[in-house]
Amino acid sequence: MHSTAAGPLRLTWSPPLLDRIRALIAAGAVDVVWATTWCPDVALLERLWDFPPLARAWTADLYGSAAAGAKYGAATEVELAGRPLVWTDDEFADDLSDPDRLEIRPRALHGLSPRDLDAVESFIARCGP
Repeated sequence: MHSTAAGPLRLTWSPPLLDRIRALIAAGAVDVVWATTWCPDVALLERLWDFPPLARAWTADLYGSAAAGAKYGAATEVELAGRPLVWTDDEFADDLSDPDRLEIRPRALHGLSPRDLDAVESFIARCGP
């Protein structure tokens, strides 16, 4: 595990999990879109995690219902384009009935797990290019 201070927060991450996410991005297997209240600051995460610059669902400071609406808007855009959706969110993942959608609710204190990435990779393989 690695960690660093980011303002008043301490971030902790697993390098092997980030390696797996980086590999998915590099292979073109996924289009990652940040849809988080961190959107205005994700360049910090991209630098820390050696990610390329990724799309953002918004760039302004959004919180509460405005952020929730923007998250759902970003997800809806993907679905309306007919593309499969992988949604990882600790607050809003709740509709597992759609076969073209994989929703993962990371544990609040631990984030994504190896099992979560297994599910993402299986979903991507099942959906195909």
